[in-house]
Amino acid sequence: MKRLKNANAIIFTGGMIILYIIAVGMFSYLSGKYSKYISPYELTGEGYSESAGTITGFADTISLYFEGTDEFSVNYLDITVDKLSEKPMNAGVFSADEEGQYKKIANIYIDEGYNEVKIKNGASYRLDIYDGNALDFDLKGISLRTAPSPRCIISNSIVIYAVFMALILYVLTRLNAFERLGNFNLPQRLVLGAEALFMVFLFFIMLYGAADIHFKICSYALIPLAAAALALMYSGLKEGRLNSKLITPCALIAMFVLLCVVGFRMVSEPNSDLGTVYYSAWEIVEDGHVSTVFTGSEKHRSFFEESNNGYFMHYTANIPILALLALFYKVLSLFGLNSDSLLSNYMSILLNIAFIMGSVILTLKTAKNIFGKKGSFAALVMCFTFVPFYINACRFYTDTLSMLFVAASFYVYSLPDEKFKYTWLKYALAGVAVCIGALIKGSVYIVLVAFMIHLLLKGLKNIRYCAVMLAVIAALCGAWGVYLDNCSWIDMSQEESMEFPLVHWIMMGMNRNVGGGYDQNDFEYTAQFPSKEEKKAADLEMLSKRFAEFGTVNGAGDYLFNKSAGTWLEGQFMQNVHMEWVLKKGGLFDFLSANREYYSLYNIYIAVYIFCLFVFIGAGGVYALHSPKADYGMLLRLTLLGAMIFFMLWESKSRYILNFAPVFMLSAVCGLESISKALEGQSKDKSKA
Repeated sequence: MKRLKNANAIIFTGGMIILYIIAVGMFSYLSGKYSKYISPYELTGEGYSESAGTITGFADTISLYFEGTDEFSVNYLDITVDKLSEKPMNAGVFSADEEGQYKKIANIYIDEGYNEVKIKNGASYRLDIYDGNALDFDLKGISLRTAPSPRCIISNSIVIYAVFMALILYVLTRLNAFERLGNFNLPQRLVLGAEALFMVFLFFIMLYGAADIHFKICSYALIPLAAAALALMYSGLKEGRLNSKLITPCALIAMFVLLCVVGFRMVSEPNSDLGTVYYSAWEIVEDGHVSTVFTGSEKHRSFFEESNNGYFMHYTANIPILALLALFYKVLSLFGLNSDSLLSNYMSILLNIAFIMGSVILTLKTAKNIFGKKGSFAALVMCFTFVPFYINACRFYTDTLSMLFVAASFYVYSLPDEKFKYTWLKYALAGVAVCIGALIKGSVYIVLVAFMIHLLLKGLKNIRYCAVMLAVIAALCGAWGVYLDNCSWIDMSQEESMEFPLVHWIMMGMNRNVGGGYDQNDFEYTAQFPSKEEKKAADLEMLSKRFAEFGTVNGAGDYLFNKSAGTWLEGQFMQNVHMEWVLKKGGLFDFLSANREYYSLYNIYIAVYIFCLFVFIGAGGVYALHSPKADYGMLLRLTLLGAMIFFMLWESKSRYILNFAPVFMLSAVCGLESISKALEGQSKDKSKA
C-alpha cells in the first residue's frame, strides 16, 4: 500500500511538472516570435561616441533613442552589454506616445551580461545612462518583447508554481488522497480528478472575487454567518413537516406577480444586440424579411454601421432567437401591435417571465427527483430570493430564454429510466432540450458534454445513449441549417464572407483592455477581412500575440482568474450596466442604480447571496472528495467546471452564465445535503460515544 501511495504521489507530481514545462515552453516560443531586435547601429542619441559597438561616454548622461513597434504590445526590454568599465550602470527608461512626450517608466541598474526590464508600451523609447562621463562598454543589442526572455521565464514563475504545487501535495497527503486512490477503480479516479479540478477552480475564483467585493467589512462578516445559519436551518428541516402542496404554489404565484411588477417597472428601450433582434423580428412580421439596407436611422444600433441582415451574418448564433421572437410577434400583430408599440415590449417581457417561471418549476421538479421534497423546498427558496431573475425580467434575450431548456434537459435526465417504455427515448428528449437551448445560446452545449461524460463514467455501455443524443442533435441542427438556406425572411448568401469564426470570441476573451468582454476595435479588426478563412487566420494571429502579452504562466493565470471572478461572482449578471435603458426612472430604478441612497444594501445582499451559493456548491465538492462517484451532484459540478473553463477562454460577461442558474441552485442544494449528512454523521458519533 505504501508503494502504491508513493507511486500515485510521483505520478501526480510528474503530471504537474509536465504541465509546467508545456506552459513555459509555450511562452518561450512566443517570447521569440513577438520580439524586435535593435542593433547598436540603429540607435541614435547624444552624450557618447560609438565605434564597432563600443560606446564611450563624454557627458554626464548618455541618451540612447530607439523606436517601438506597432506589431505587438511591448512589455519587456532586453539590454545586453559586455566589458563594463564601471559596474553596475545607473540608468532610467523613458517611453513616449505619438506626440513624443517622454515619461520615465523605470529606474534600473545595468550589469554585465543580460538585463531584462519590465516596461510599458510606447511609440518610442529613450535609455538614459547616468554618470556617463568616461564610461566605456560594449553594447551587444537591445530587444523589445511582449513576453519575457526564456532565460527569465523560469525564474519568474518557478517559485510561485513550486509553492502552489507543494501546497496541493500537502493537502492531498493530509487527506490520505494518494493512499485512498489505490482503493478506487478507473471511473472513480476520473471522478476524483474532475472533483478536485473543480474545487481548485472554485477556490481561486472565489479568492479573486473576494478582493472585488464592495462594502467589504459588512459583506465579509455576513457571508460566513449567513452560510452557517442557512446550512443549520436546512439540516434541521424535517421533510414531513413541509406542506409543499400549499407552500410551493403560493410561492410560485407570488414570484410570478413580483416578476411582472419588477419587469413592468423596469421596462427598457430595446438596445444593442437585443434591439437589433427586436426590430429585425418586427421587420420579418411587417416586411416579410430582415432589412438588407443600412439607413443610419436604426435607433438601436451603436456598435457598427451595417444592415440588420448584415448583423446576423456576423452573428449567426442570434438567428434562432430572431425566429422565435418573429413567430411571437406574428401573433401579436394580429391584435394590431407593432415595433413602436410599448405594449409589444410588455408582451415580450411576459414571454420572458413565462420562460423564467418555466425554468424555476422544472428546477424544483429536478430537485425533487434528486433530493426529495426537502431539496425542492430549498431550491424554491433560492429561486424566490434570486434577485437577478427579477431584474432581468425586462430583458427578453438569450440569457433567460435559453435557461428554460437547460432546466428541461436536467429534468428529463434526472427522471428514472423506468419511467420510459424505451430508455433511449429519455436521452432523445434530453438531446432535444439541449439542442433547442444551444441554438438559442451556444454555451448550452456544455450540458451535452457533461451528460456524455457522466454517462460514460457510469458505464461504457451507456455510449449508446450518448450516440442517441448526438444523433438527435445532429438531425435537428441539420434540419435547421437546411431551412435557413431556403427560407425567405433572411438572406444567407453572404454568410461565408461575413460570418465570424469561433476563434474571434476566444481572441476577444484574451483582450486585457476590456477584461475579456466585447470590444468594438476587435469587431472592426475581424470584420475587415473578406472571407471567413482570412478572419480565422487573423484572429489566430491576434490570439497568439495576446497570449504572449501575458508574459508568464503567472501572468496568464492572474488574468484568467480575475476575469473568471468578474464573470461568476459579479452577482447582478450585468443588469446594473443595462439600467441606463430603463424608461421609468425613480422608485425601483433608484434602489437598483449605483450611487443611490439604498444601493449599498442591495449590493451587500447580492454579494452575500452569490458567495453563500458558491460556498454551498463548494461544500458538495469537498464532501465528494472523500467518496467520489458519478452521481447527480458530480454531474452538476462537472457542468459548472465545463462552464468555468469555457468562459475563462471565451468572450465573457457575467450575464452570459445566467442561463446556468438552474445548475447553480441544484448544485447548492447538493452542497446543503452534504453538510446535512456530515452533521448527522457527527451527531451519530457523539451518541455512540
